Amino acid sequence: MTSNDPTNPLDPSGLRVTASGTMQQNRGLWEALSKIRGSTKGAELHDLLNDSEDTNVIRFRWSDDRRGSHPKCKTGEVVVDPNDIGRFFETVDGFEQFTLERILAHELRHLTGTRDTGHTRMDNINKWENPVMTPIDGFVRDAY
Repeated sequence: MTSNDPTNPLDPSGLRVTASGTMQQNRGLWEALSKIRGSTKGAELHDLLNDSEDTNVIRFRWSDDRRGSHPKCKTGEVVVDPNDIGRFFETVDGFEQFTLERILAHELRHLTGTRDTGHTRMDNINKWENPVMTPIDGFVRDAY
């Protein structure tokens, strides 16, 4: 199984993921998951999901979904809005653009129970998204 097989229901690293995007979106998904795994916290996130007996669904937004990327925690599903890629988020140094990797680093953690709680809804960002992504992209997101 390779990242060149977007119809395969497993991430090439073995993570049980079903993707429902186009072939191009699914290929990008496997590449993004591989990059996420490149950081220590990303590898930890991967292992948490991989150790689960659940198959996690990552699907790209349909026109009838609410706007934006979001988890459907009770179903083990993460919905990614392709329009979120390239939107801006606030960092300590200004604004940067969301990548698929950063969106997944945030949304996948919801599958294990972490919520957007705490002061200004930053718990998931501070505990997971930034530690996964800052070693990869160099940015610290500091606002929800």
